[in-house]
Amino acid sequence: MGELAERIARHDPAVARSEALLIQDDGKLVGIVTRGDILRALDKDSTGMIAVEEAGSTNLVVTYPDELVSDAAAKMLHREVGRLPVVERGDERKVLGYLGRSAIMAARTRRLRDEHFREPGWWGAARSRTAK
Repeated sequence: MGELAERIARHDPAVARSEALLIQDDGKLVGIVTRGDILRALDKDSTGMIAVEEAGSTNLVVTYPDELVSDAAAKMLHREVGRLPVVERGDERKVLGYLGRSAIMAARTRRLRDEHFREPGWWGAARSRTAK
């Protein structure tokens, strides 16, 4: 745990940009650890000798690549988590990706932008008719 905290403090790009990291053992998902988990673990044991898996959560909420973004967001709200590992539907320990709040907001923003260009709304439609 201490080494991970030091890497975050040094702004190691491999770990510092994420609010959470997936914990894997031999390429299989076993948990997730957040910055908050790390801080709480260091409060309990300032030596940093607590294992990352012990500090994190192994009771995971996951999403699947074929699941709708809105369903994944609902899971996050209902279970009060800020990120979801994306796993294979047939093997929930096989990580395919990671879905956080910022990715959900980016997807929603893209969809709203696309809708705006396809359908300008009542104001754009009224302006088009008067310009003719």
